[in-house]
Amino acid sequence: MKLICAGCHVDEGALHKSNCEYYVEPKSIDEIVQEKGFDKDKLRINIGGGNVKYSNCLNLELEPNRYVDADIYGDFTKGVPYIPDDTFHEVLFIHVIEHIERKYHIIVLDEIWRILKPGHRLILAYPDVIENMQRFIDNKYGGRESLYHNTVFGRQAYKGDFHISGIWRDYITDKLIGAGFVDIKYLQHSINVTITARKGEKLETHL
Repeated sequence: MKLICAGCHVDEGALHKSNCEYYVEPKSIDEIVQEKGFDKDKLRINIGGGNVKYSNCLNLELEPNRYVDADIYGDFTKGVPYIPDDTFHEVLFIHVIEHIERKYHIIVLDEIWRILKPGHRLILAYPDVIENMQRFIDNKYGGRESLYHNTVFGRQAYKGDFHISGIWRDYITDKLIGAGFVDIKYLQHSINVTITARKGEKLETHL
């Protein structure tokens, strides 16, 4: 696995680079695509997807760890300037946004908008906090502790396994529109929602 420190991709990385025995120079998207034999015109990216692999798709993680083998590393809350504009045919953002503080949501969606090709698709999934909280209150199917508590707050099995933001339809719709996404469609799967949206024109101000 490439031992690339996520912090080394941003401005303050220069000092860390000189002191980090594990640092290696990150490869460009073009270099990685060429190594893997991917079709650059139909390239996809799976943000925070762990070891779930899809065809013609790069996996991005926050930082190197022993549990996942990602292709690239980066922190979307700080921006990922090493990824060029209009790079990806499709962006997958599956059950990640609930792990990110609300104050960063528009920053992350702005970056996703930037790296996505015009008119192309974002797939975003999240646990519906309203549906889950109602089922928790009702103890539907007896799943209050075993299912709904975990879906609202995360399993909390390790540092990154906490849900720190509740997401519901009106909230995420406003953020997506504010980031410049259009043609927003919703599919409710019981307690989870999958959204597809396309990159449109950027608005002058965020909602």
